[in-house]
Amino acid sequence: MLKILGYVILIQGVLGFGGLVLRDRAMGFVHTFADVPPAGYLALTLVGGLLAFWPARTGER
Repeated sequence: MLKILGYVILIQGVLGFGGLVLRDRAMGFVHTFADVPPAGYLALTLVGGLLAFWPARTGER
């Protein structure tokens, strides 16, 4: 479940940052709720990437 959430956050971060850099306005869904600076979108991308690609530990060995 965290992996799916990570992908969603990663995509929103990439869309927001890419929109601000290429089109001078944020794209995606996050900008409808808050005015996020470019560094915030990069942070969203980093957190989403960590959640999506970090190996999950289930406790089983």
